[in-house]
Amino acid sequence: PKALMLSLAYGASAGGMATLVGTPPNAFFAGFVKETYGIEVGFLDWMAVGLPISILMLIMIWLMLTKIIFNVGKDPIIGVRTVIDKQLKTQGKLSRGEILVGGVFLTLAALWILRPWINAVFPALQLSDTVIGMTIGLSTFLIPVDWRKGVFLMDWEWGKKIPFGILLLFGGGLTLASLIQKSGLSIWIGQQLGGLSVFPTIVIVLVMVLLVIFITELTSNTATTATFLPIAGALAITLGEHPLMLVIPATLAVSCAFMLPVATPPNAIVFSSGYLSQRDMTRVGFGLNIIGVMFVTLIAYTVMMWVFGVDPGVAPK
Repeated sequence: PKALMLSLAYGASAGGMATLVGTPPNAFFAGFVKETYGIEVGFLDWMAVGLPISILMLIMIWLMLTKIIFNVGKDPIIGVRTVIDKQLKTQGKLSRGEILVGGVFLTLAALWILRPWINAVFPALQLSDTVIGMTIGLSTFLIPVDWRKGVFLMDWEWGKKIPFGILLLFGGGLTLASLIQKSGLSIWIGQQLGGLSVFPTIVIVLVMVLLVIFITELTSNTATTATFLPIAGALAITLGEHPLMLVIPATLAVSCAFMLPVATPPNAIVFSSGYLSQRDMTRVGFGLNIIGVMFVTLIAYTVMMWVFGVDPGVAPK
């Protein structure tokens, strides 16, 4: 059960790296770079960077949990098939509402992915990811499940149960980032760290990723993102680099905190189950943290530069 429980937490963190909406720090990053640098990062652009590292991390998580740390055997677990079959039977067939929700979700994902081509074919639209998300979200209040009974996919009874605290945390993070930026604090910190210019860019990226990952072990990943992105961007500009050279690795790094229960909500939820000890999570998580440092640095110095057209030592005009 230890390997299975850890796979749930680590899979959620690594899988969330793949898309802009997979985890709050990714969405925060998109809002930050658009507001601060006027750079719009599309859904597909992020996937081109996030998906490869997500796949690599998932492979390493599987190896760590089944071959290296716990050495899970190949023999089938007795009774699992019976439990799964029983659960499937209790679920029954998909309802009309469930099918419609699935269709709405697929439509949303397709529009996010195809947005650049849609804007190219219909330039007057100029759709953004925000407009698409809001439009699809509001449409759920208008799509009927049972027209005669007046039942729709979403109503206010369910709508008011949305965890608005997360939205407030997200908005507060953007406010904090804006304050750090506009007060000049990020520029001052960047200037103080200007001496790092004597080191190669890849070393600076590696140190930034290492620092962010282990700080995130002790703080909220959203708070870490809000604090570090303005500093990373200012440092990059001070060093004569493109802001994305440090901002994207810092964003990816906050999702690679696997060592402590307080690092991410998935870690905390799994640890609270009682199946794991702190030692179990630490001995697997530390290794994954180091692997995360290497993978994020590698992706930042290869795939990211190709996708966003970023070159080391070349600042944007």
